Amino acid sequence: MLCPSLALLIMLVAGAGCAPGNDGRGAAAPVHAAAQAPRTPPPPGARGKIAADQVGKLSPVAAFEGGGADWDIAIHATTGLRHDVRLRWGGGAHVAGGTVRYRASAPGTHRLEGTLYGVGGDRGLRIDLRRGDCRDAGRVFRYAVMVAVDGMVPLRGCGELALP
Repeated sequence: MLCPSLALLIMLVAGAGCAPGNDGRGAAAPVHAAAQAPRTPPPPGARGKIAADQVGKLSPVAAFEGGGADWDIAIHATTGLRHDVRLRWGGGAHVAGGTVRYRASAPGTHRLEGTLYGVGGDRGLRIDLRRGDCRDAGRVFRYAVMVAVDGMVPLRGCGELALP
């Protein structure tokens, strides 16, 4: 039986040809520049569903559907941080479309701001999505939604992030 020191020495010598930066023939293998670059921490806000290099370029809200007793909203990302919105309220008596842009928000919250286009004129639009149990009509949803349109009482309800 080999002594532990000799066994360790044999493993080290046998593994030397497999060490990083060695091609097994004694020549150093080229190392990719990215592997040598120091790792920097991700920028603030780099968490959740998007990669650090996409922060500020791609919205974490691909799509959202939700609403309340007599209203509903559908949000779909278009490009980058922009989204199309369809809002229906008054039991379906009023329907309008708009565009919003994702804004940096606190953890667990997504804020989108923009414009709702309508026959009576364009109005400012702010949508807040807050992660946390939200109950509506006996169902539990993962997000609470608040929709504020200039000149209207804020709409509050529940919904889910969805795939586009």
